[in-house]
Amino acid sequence: LTEDGTQIIASTDGNINFKGGTFVIDQVVTINGDVDASVGNINFVGDVIVKGEVLEGFKIASKGNIVVSGNVNGATLECDGDIIIKKGCINSKIMAHGSVTINFCEHSNIRCDGDLISSNFVICDVYCGNLSVKGTHGGLMGGSYTSLTSVEIPNIGTKNYTPTVLTVGDNA
Repeated sequence: LTEDGTQIIASTDGNINFKGGTFVIDQVVTINGDVDASVGNINFVGDVIVKGEVLEGFKIASKGNIVVSGNVNGATLECDGDIIIKKGCINSKIMAHGSVTINFCEHSNIRCDGDLISSNFVICDVYCGNLSVKGTHGGLMGGSYTSLTSVEIPNIGTKNYTPTVLTVGDNA
């Protein structure tokens, strides 16, 4: 509280809340539902947790990590940390300076500096540090994939000859 009592100045960045008769700065923003028109785009200095889905046309930007319990459909996620999408990522743009973990991914553009882990990629454009597809039936089906250091993929390509391009290493 300033000396004249007219302002409260936080000593750290975050989300201000009034709890228990005092102001608190939270380092995490939790959205208890979907990121949609009722919430709008999110640009936050800490972690962002979405307990629902991120809907088409919306964007989340975070200086921390992003965790989405539902699907990300037609949206953009950007962060300085890690991204976890517990369900699917469809027609979306994902960028992380850390690692990205997605249950499944279709028609999306993904860039991450760390590990990229999913059970399936269908017609995606990927650039990552390490690429890993989990499960015996998962794989890369169409699209372009670049992993700078290593890949772990049980299946590559499709029976219908959808072009699938895999590059391992920095060919620049």
